[in-house]
Amino acid sequence: MKIAVAIALVASTAVSAQQAAPLDFVELIGKTENGLVSAAESDLPPSYLRRIADRSLRLSFRQALRAVAPPTATIEDAPPASARELPPGITVAPSPSRALADAWSGYDAGVPQLRGFRAPLLDEEPSPTTPPRISGSPHVEAATFVARNLARDGLVRTTLRVLLAYELPWVDGARLDPETLRSVGLPADLLDRFRIGDEPAGAALASWLSAGAAEGRIDSIVEAARFRFEPSLRGFRVMTEDGGERPGGLRMQLATPRPTMAELDGSAPDVLRQLAALPLADRIVISIDESLLPQLLGRMREFDIAEGVTLDVVPTPLPVTRWAQDNGKSGRVLDADGTARVVTLLPRYASINEQTSKFQPGDSLVAQTLRERGLQFAQSPLLFQGGDLLPVADPRSGARLLLMGEGELYRNRTLGLSPAEVVEAFRIEFGVDRVVVLPAISYHLDLEVAVRRTPSGLVAVVNDELAAARIIVREGLRALARHGTFAAEQQQLLDRAVEHENALPLVTTLWQLLNPLRDADKRFGPRVTSAFSTSPAESGPANALRFFLAVDLLTAHALTQQQLSDGSTPRQLRVYMASIRRRTEQRAELQRTLRDLGLTVHAIPSLSDEESSINYVNGVHSGKFYAMPAYGGLYAPLDDAAAGALHRAFGEDVRIEPIRSAMVQARYGGLHCLVGLLPGQKR
Repeated sequence: MKIAVAIALVASTAVSAQQAAPLDFVELIGKTENGLVSAAESDLPPSYLRRIADRSLRLSFRQALRAVAPPTATIEDAPPASARELPPGITVAPSPSRALADAWSGYDAGVPQLRGFRAPLLDEEPSPTTPPRISGSPHVEAATFVARNLARDGLVRTTLRVLLAYELPWVDGARLDPETLRSVGLPADLLDRFRIGDEPAGAALASWLSAGAAEGRIDSIVEAARFRFEPSLRGFRVMTEDGGERPGGLRMQLATPRPTMAELDGSAPDVLRQLAALPLADRIVISIDESLLPQLLGRMREFDIAEGVTLDVVPTPLPVTRWAQDNGKSGRVLDADGTARVVTLLPRYASINEQTSKFQPGDSLVAQTLRERGLQFAQSPLLFQGGDLLPVADPRSGARLLLMGEGELYRNRTLGLSPAEVVEAFRIEFGVDRVVVLPAISYHLDLEVAVRRTPSGLVAVVNDELAAARIIVREGLRALARHGTFAAEQQQLLDRAVEHENALPLVTTLWQLLNPLRDADKRFGPRVTSAFSTSPAESGPANALRFFLAVDLLTAHALTQQQLSDGSTPRQLRVYMASIRRRTEQRAELQRTLRDLGLTVHAIPSLSDEESSINYVNGVHSGKFYAMPAYGGLYAPLDDAAAGALHRAFGEDVRIEPIRSAMVQARYGGLHCLVGLLPGQKR
């Protein structure tokens, strides 16, 4: 079949080449603002940039050529409630002090200009995110120099060069002044982890500076520097997330107190309601902006809470994101008297994004408010987002392994650590035996793989997008047929194509039928998207996006290399399909790596693709439970297929508990992204 015929996909959309997705996304990512400099100064390798670019490219293509009109339905706010009106098992903490709110009022979300910025947690003084702009001061130039060179030259060499180049009060007695270092973005706390000869780096560099700062000695000093990372919390061992133990608690954050579509729409408040009804953990701690508290309590009046489960609502003075997994990883510390304390290790500052690290003040501040509820914290000098860290333990050898997405490697390169130094620092900081860096196929590693501890060893489940796409297309075509979108003979043709898994005739016919139904803005409106909604709690536009993605996946897997190279194929489409094919190859490589580590790998029908995901590996293990993200509604048959595959992978004694999370997944996350795990008190 001539590919140009099948590509009614693009040509019939009447979208010009100028409106279609930009193609050089690697260059665009390099130009992204990253504090005082661009992301290009982060020394990110081309392979990593290509993976980020591919995700951006696919999203932009879909926004331009698979666009749907947004839903118009909204849900009314529940009547506000007070703590006195809540069912047993729910407690509400007092509002935070105004002093705390005032102390953090100067922070805005965004990339800190000072590369070494550290959030002022745990009773520290406020810390600036920007260099002092003092008249005649070299602070801004020095901070720009630091931001431009840390990743490429490393922390020790960059420090030597900036000491030499700028006249500032660097020395305090026999050491470098940490305040001056921080004022230009040098991470003084990490510099303390280096030794030069027998001296701490700060003392050795102060001696060099006081002795005249001979430029010719820079290379020899750098070569003599040795990284000696000391853990922030000696004896800390991160909790494994492989089902080896039942969490003592769950930690959540709510960015809104209400669902988006209806009570059962799979939004974060709906996920909280479902988790409260299950015995996954004894306690759920919920952080929410205090201005939204009355509406949340109004929703919680109707909660059905499982026996023995308590909900602790903690208001915060700043808005929070919904991604509680990312701003801390919990574990235990064994004290001298043998008591095991539960402690959450916080990153240098809470952040989002990949090629840059955008500070989220509210997500860092939750630690201050949660301490009032008995939770304990320690802060790391390392930057991390918890969804990119999966700690597991091999039941046969007892070895503790930290699977780490490559984004965390490069995030800490911007602090001046080499890849080997980053890996060693994470190994020591999290109390594991080995760190394995895995490619960033999805935004975070927990969207690509989940690992379960079984009697026979570790089992990994990964995404099988082609298997998921076939089920989605089948259910979507049935929905369109029920809606009367196709004539009987057209439906028979489509059914035969799906039955025989013959994608190109299917997509050719499908797009020829659907493209004329676009609205004046070239979007698919209610004429099409209403077919994909089976209840008020279900978003027809969101379901349609998943259907269109599934059709594109079938197309990409069906095209030959010759067809992809055909000059008559629109370039936007060729680039888009090639990015899908590259991701398939990357997932195959990920599976080989996991098998080489000794894990048994099972593919689960599951999609991980930004706003169009239906992801089943982003779940939460709790003893004999696996809380599985579920979608429900039109695509419930895919939920069933995934649950069956997970049973086969984990064993029939594991209880698969579906948790509807459709709207969360439309916001680029999933169940594991929403939940931070807190271990029980006993080791």
